[in-house]
Amino acid sequence: AIAFGPFFYLAAFFFFLYMIIGVFLYVIHLLQHKEWYYREQSLFMTFGAVIPLTVHLLYILRVLHFTFDITPITFSFSGLAFLLNVSRHGLFDIVPIAHRYMVNSMNDGMIVLDTGGTIIEINDAARGMLSVDGVSLIGKSCREIASTPGIGEKIRKVLGRIEKAPSDHMGVSSMLETFPDITIDVSVSNIHGDNDHRLGKLAVIRDVTERVNSERQLHELSIRDDLTNLYNQRYFYRLLNREVHRAERQDHPLSLMVLDIDNFKEYNDTFGHIEGNKVLARVGELLLENIRKGVDSAFRFGGDEFVAVLPEVDIDQATNVAERLRASFEKSRIGNLTLSLGIAEYRKHGDMESFFELADQAMYKAKRAGRNRLHVVPADGRE
Repeated sequence: AIAFGPFFYLAAFFFFLYMIIGVFLYVIHLLQHKEWYYREQSLFMTFGAVIPLTVHLLYILRVLHFTFDITPITFSFSGLAFLLNVSRHGLFDIVPIAHRYMVNSMNDGMIVLDTGGTIIEINDAARGMLSVDGVSLIGKSCREIASTPGIGEKIRKVLGRIEKAPSDHMGVSSMLETFPDITIDVSVSNIHGDNDHRLGKLAVIRDVTERVNSERQLHELSIRDDLTNLYNQRYFYRLLNREVHRAERQDHPLSLMVLDIDNFKEYNDTFGHIEGNKVLARVGELLLENIRKGVDSAFRFGGDEFVAVLPEVDIDQATNVAERLRASFEKSRIGNLTLSLGIAEYRKHGDMESFFELADQAMYKAKRAGRNRLHVVPADGRE
């Protein structure tokens, strides 16, 4: 029988102590990661450490009857497990040492893809923005994730954009993606190693919802009239030009309505600007009530003059809209105020300026004809 001396037991003590601590740390690491990609790494390392630990324990307890200590032989199996782990997961290439403390503390989202389009990193910020908390993504290709049943639109769309970003581009490709609850800016760049060898792609995702909303609000303020909340004259010309080109291209009808408040100057001088502003606001309300929401557009052109652009509306339909508006304001019985309206239909091969001039002159003809009435100019020019 083999006799064990005191130094053997001392060495065995430290061997078991260090190996048990190592196994414990691997198990903790395994339990802390939700991704199977990282759990698989910890399983390989734990398996490699448990083999010699178990064999050596059985040898000391004389459960294994050998005339020599076979523990050193088991280290070859441990080495094989470690080798497979390194080669399978590329531990020295893609797993950053400070990943947990640095990457997951970033406010910006981050996704890293290898050259095959497989996700090798995604941080907590990206998971939150793309609504994929708790979903296993690391180690899966973009196409595999896109075809996963129940996967959200955000991750599918963003991964598609990342995958399509040029692989030979040295700069940064940036794109804006808007979803119902968030707007994100996705910047994609290629990762290069030594000798300019491409290793994969890095996507940085930023939540720009607040910035985009602020820009939209500023844009709205720049094209709105403060008093009536209708569009202003600056935006009128831009929109009318667009609608004229569309009507010309599609050969669809387009009508324009210009209206002015009769006797407004006298009313304003008599009752003051506050009361006059109330009248202007009331006309704006009635104008919006009598046109199609989301299709037609209403503008305060300046002073007490208003305009409405009516796409896909012929002269007869536009006349009905104008008459409803005139009658509604007359029923309001605000002093001796009434509306004079000019309506014109776009003439094919015309231009924006002459189209507006037709409607504007029609409004003045209504005033000269006695006010509180319409003057209509159809597309054929016969008034």
